[in-house]
This record gives sequence, C-alpha cells and structure tokens, in this order.
Amino acid sequence: MGQVIGRSIMLVDMLTKGRVQTRAREEMGIAWNQLDPGKWYDCDSTMGAYLRSVDKKLFGSKRGLYEVGKGIVPTTRRLTKVMNRFSDVITALKGMDAAFQMNNRGDDIGGFIIEKASESSMTIRENTHHFFSE
Repeated sequence: MGQVIGRSIMLVDMLTKGRVQTRAREEMGIAWNQLDPGKWYDCDSTMGAYLRSVDKKLFGSKRGLYEVGKGIVPTTRRLTKVMNRFSDVITALKGMDAAFQMNNRGDDIGGFIIEKASESSMTIRENTHHFFSE
C-alpha cells in the first residue's frame, strides 16, 4: 500500500473546509494535532479520507476533487519558496512527477508521465494512487 508524507495531508486539509474537512479528519482516525509533517502515513486511511469526503457529493463529486487540486500550486507558492525554482509553467509541470515521488512512496503509487511537451502545451498522463474510480 502506498504512503504519503504528513505535509501533503496537511496541505490538502488546508484546501478543504467545513463538513468536508471535519468528515475527513474523523475518518482518518488520527488527531489533527498528532499529524507530523515529516512522518509517512498509509495513503488510503489518510489522504484517501479527504478524497472520499470531497467526492461524497458534498462538493459536487469529481468537480470537488478538481477544485481542491487546483488550489495546490497557489497554496504551495504562498507557503514555501519551492515554486520559485521554476522559470515557467512548462518547467514546473515537468517537475510534477519528481515532487509527487518525494511526497509519496510504495510500489503502487504511480506517477505523472509526460506524453508530449512543447513550449506552449503539454500532455500528462496520471495514474497515481490518490485518484480512484467508483
């Protein structure tokens, strides 16, 4: 089973609110103040709790996952200087799999595969363990 680093769980928690956040925290079974940003956690019982909570039509089903996901880069930019390393969007997207691999581990985590890239566009295939089908 894949694992996710605590700081990633904390980032997703920051991007959720209200019932979604409360429900995920309850399902996780770990006291919020006990999460360690540098510790590895089972992905299904932690990050999966947020994905399931967002996906329970509280946020509009899959649309909610999109809304949470689109807040990741701006929030990371606001909280850290890691985004300053990239000169443009294409370069940042090329580093997406490396960032994912640093924050997730296990045989079944998948990743982001760049299928084609140009100066103005990119096609990325994703098969990470953070997404699931019903």
